[in-house]
Amino acid sequence: MSDNTRRLVAVPLVIIVLGLAWLLTTLGVGAAIDWMSAAGLGLVAVVALLLGGLNKLTVVVTPWFLAASACSVLHDTAVVGANVIVPVLVILLGCLVLAAVLLNLRAPGFMVDGRPLDHDP
Repeated sequence: MSDNTRRLVAVPLVIIVLGLAWLLTTLGVGAAIDWMSAAGLGLVAVVALLLGGLNKLTVVVTPWFLAASACSVLHDTAVVGANVIVPVLVILLGCLVLAAVLLNLRAPGFMVDGRPLDHDP
């Protein structure tokens, strides 16, 4: 998928998912679940991957926000408490950062040679 196509797909995808979350909330499906929060976290993951492609940043951000979305649903349904969710997400973040360091992936577009731009010519 080309960069332009990925960017074009991101906006309607956001609209569709937010509409679905709104509908689920309105219909009372999973009444205890805050669907807008869960959908928002999931959307961050998907949009980051669509806009950035596979790189060192998205290999961390995408799975972490998907896990955070799932944890949001689990917390809202009282399956797991925050005292478990927070350390699990911290451990996952560490594992994903380690994977990003070890995997041979390109740096994101806003980085040059793996370093943030310092705005010097």
